[in-house]
Amino acid sequence: MTCIAVALASLVLATGCATMYEHRSKHFSLQSIPDGAEFELTKLGESAPMKVGVTPASLTVRRGNGYFQPAHYSVHVHKEGYEPQTVDFGTSVNGNYWWNLLWFPFLEPWPVVAMLIVDPWTGAMYDIDIPTAVVLRKLPAPAQGVAPEAGLPDAEKR
Repeated sequence: MTCIAVALASLVLATGCATMYEHRSKHFSLQSIPDGAEFELTKLGESAPMKVGVTPASLTVRRGNGYFQPAHYSVHVHKEGYEPQTVDFGTSVNGNYWWNLLWFPFLEPWPVVAMLIVDPWTGAMYDIDIPTAVVLRKLPAPAQGVAPEAGLPDAEKR
């Protein structure tokens, strides 16, 4: 019985509510309309993309970028014949982070530890808002059989 109590206490002390339910990373599916568009996923503040591929794609991103620092990402999606789109992912405080307050009357020091150390350190206190799909708009087709300068006065051709 003592071993079970120690194991349960260790489990409670090793995690905060957001860390237990949300984890350090977020898994999601990146969709585009139309499918088959190329994408570059970049962590803001870094110059090189962290992931390059074709939609649809299954991706994983870290929620945090350090103690009390949410991670920010953007995705650039492009396909020939379509206008490229860049989408920044929003970040917010995860609702499960606030569940730590429910433990306060029962495990007095633990909610403070969970809210100020565990969940901020793991990054699980943040949620990343992922778009359902990135919609690409078709580029207008160029007019056929018309020279680009046709119909312009001589002053505008120069």
